[in-house]
Amino acid sequence: SPWRVAYHFSPGHDRIVGLPMQTWSTRSFTGRWNAPWTGGAVADVIRRDDEPGGQLTNPLNVELDRCLFVFDRWVYDLGRLGPGETISLDVLPERTELKTLLTGLHNVLEERGDTMTRQVTLYEADSVDLPYILRTMMFFEHAGGRHYTHLSNQYQPFVDLSYLLGPDRAMFIGLSGAPAAVLSRGDQPLTDDASGHLTVYRFVLPVKDTKTGEP
Repeated sequence: SPWRVAYHFSPGHDRIVGLPMQTWSTRSFTGRWNAPWTGGAVADVIRRDDEPGGQLTNPLNVELDRCLFVFDRWVYDLGRLGPGETISLDVLPERTELKTLLTGLHNVLEERGDTMTRQVTLYEADSVDLPYILRTMMFFEHAGGRHYTHLSNQYQPFVDLSYLLGPDRAMFIGLSGAPAAVLSRGDQPLTDDASGHLTVYRFVLPVKDTKTGEP
């Protein structure tokens, strides 16, 4: 390290004090905490064979864009949901395999012209598209892990919830341009209206069986 003095945290652990940063460089911040969910009900999801049912609500006071509903190995594109908006899961758009969405899996006609093979689209390791990057991080192992991305997942492995996929759980994912956190220097924010913000909300939801009514 080129610095002789270490940075430290404030007594309330809500500020990093004296954090050095080199010119023309980047720095990543990660914070994790647990708290009870005090918002409204997000969903009442039931399972009918291999299809979901029930209803889903955006419980936030912000609009969510590019919303996805993940059920087992399938994903449904819900588009945009306004604050507090509720939709029925009994009538959903056409589903796509989650792995197809993650890897761009597609059919390719062989040169002989009589055989179709399945191929994936190579992961763009140099991409700066945050939704694309975060989507892969959220389902890293399901997408094929290191074999598919040729990248390690050692820095933030907790983001990957592939192990929770299955018929007993569903996931609701939505994006918002409203900042969920603000970086500041002293009391002055380091961002302005021209700065880019992306907040990803992901809810893991229990799925009830129609026969037993239990998750």
